[in-house]
Amino acid sequence: MLIITKAQGKQGGKKGTFIYTYAFGSSKYSVTKEVQYEGSEKPVMSNTYQYKRLN
Repeated sequence: MLIITKAQGKQGGKKGTFIYTYAFGSSKYSVTKEVQYEGSEKPVMSNTYQYKRLN
């Protein structure tokens, strides 16, 4: 399952749109944050968190 959300905010003193991607799998979960700064066409990856189930 993949969920994508967007929010407006500031990062590093610059305004932009935050794009959060949540990916769910049977044994994995990840969250990726990208920022598309005002005046920019492409988002830049800001943070990625990955979790894996240990069995």
